Amino acid sequence: MKQRWPLLLLVLLTVVFFSPSLIRGEGFLYADNFSHQLPTLSFWKQEILKGKLPLWNPYILGGIPFLADLSHNTLSPTNVLYLLLPIPVALTILVLVYIGIAAAFTYLYIKAITGKIVPSLFSAVAFAFSGTVIAAVNDINSLQGIAFIPVVMFVAHKWMAKKDLPLTVWLIAVLTLQFISSHPQYSYYTWMMVAAYILVNAPGKLRKNIRDTFAIFATVFALSAVQLIPFLEFTREAFRPETSSFATQNQLQIKELPRFVLANFYGSWRQGSSWGPGAQLETGLANTEGYLGLLPLMLAAMAALTNTSRHARFWMAAALLSFLLSLGSQTPIYELARGVLPLFSKFRSPIRILSVYSFAVATLAGLTLAEIKTKGKR
Repeated sequence: MKQRWPLLLLVLLTVVFFSPSLIRGEGFLYADNFSHQLPTLSFWKQEILKGKLPLWNPYILGGIPFLADLSHNTLSPTNVLYLLLPIPVALTILVLVYIGIAAAFTYLYIKAITGKIVPSLFSAVAFAFSGTVIAAVNDINSLQGIAFIPVVMFVAHKWMAKKDLPLTVWLIAVLTLQFISSHPQYSYYTWMMVAAYILVNAPGKLRKNIRDTFAIFATVFALSAVQLIPFLEFTREAFRPETSSFATQNQLQIKELPRFVLANFYGSWRQGSSWGPGAQLETGLANTEGYLGLLPLMLAAMAALTNTSRHARFWMAAALLSFLLSLGSQTPIYELARGVLPLFSKFRSPIRILSVYSFAVATLAGLTLAEIKTKGKR
């Protein structure tokens, strides 16, 4: 019980955080959940109950591939809840489940690094209730991808320490589950991050680590092939400009930075008070992606100044690089990544990489608190 109470506390915090909506009987059917997820999930449920795997959606244009579009979560195991309950109810439950997963596995990851409970809890709360994660509530597809980031990092960290067969299977499994359960952009960012994490932090010879990493991802791609291959063909046939102007739509703007500390600096979309200089009248600049609050940012900055561990250096680099990439065309780094990284040019909305930034900052904050606690004992 001593080891479980932090996880139980995180579950309780998740329920309490959403309790006002739950008590009022409100679901999360707004934005992408309403305009995209509800109709596609309804079609998915209809086809599955008929005993058919939904490969093709005949109700849009002259028909479009369904399985090939990863934004539909066609093969996600948690979709079974939509079969058991009305879709709005199941979606509301899954929002709580995935935020609970994000919190629990962030805690487990930081605990595995530091061995400290309180710093691990702090990081878990900072990430799971960050503006980036909460903003993704409006799109269950994105939320599932973000929630898997700490799951993958925790399993990858455990695998690096032991590299036995069971942990190899677990790492392959969670990477595959993230891919088939969420927006591919979050899987792509996670692949880049976990590959770099292994190559930088794993003990042993670099050549063997490269070989092991290649074998893991080759297996993930093979297991995902039933959806990966149709997805790649779909992206090739679909019209999607790969121009810089299209790719950098929905990028973080410099003038938005105040909301990284004050979430409601530019008002609230939900309350109709969104505003901002040069913003569209309909939307304003209200957005919470990237928000973690002042204390996690201060602790992360302290880590940059005082912590020289390999983990701290890695997450400093990850936080800085992901932040710069989120700025899109405002720095040359994004265009460089488009030219160098395979498939990177297929994506747009640079702001999505703030999921990596948020996890990195929350991790650095936990590392700083653990260091403070250790020095205090000394």
